[in-house]
Amino acid sequence: MPEIGGVEATRRLLSWNPRCRVVVLTTFTTEWRALEALRAGACGYLVKNSTPEQVIDAIVAAQAGDRVVSPEVQERFVRAVMESGDRNLRPVPELSHREYEVISLIARGLSNSEIAKVLHYAEGTVKADIRNINRLWRVENRLQIVLRATEIGIISL
Repeated sequence: MPEIGGVEATRRLLSWNPRCRVVVLTTFTTEWRALEALRAGACGYLVKNSTPEQVIDAIVAAQAGDRVVSPEVQERFVRAVMESGDRNLRPVPELSHREYEVISLIARGLSNSEIAKVLHYAEGTVKADIRNINRLWRVENRLQIVLRATEIGIISL
């Protein structure tokens, strides 16, 4: 954008209307740029090679109050956390087998509807599983689920 960048546009938009949901669509895949956009209030951060379905899923997720980050950016976040060596971990509450499956599919970048198809469950069931994981692990979104699962060794990227 020639006049202002996406981060500043996000800040201005949200100061004008705090109820607005912003999903950034960009060419940048670095984790620090994504973090900058998310800290500015964006609900999503997608790269321009995202499929139309991923864009639609991100918009729906943003409207529902969730955060969505492109899989390639998620991977960079996870690597950054792994390289930081931060091991201040809380005890891990027990999850169901299905919840572990949901986590592994989230880490692969699948949307709720795609996870539901793979597991042969209703999308509402997948959403309920994600809400339960968020509650048990005291995290707020899919990215934090992936980071936490990586920290405790449930998944590896």
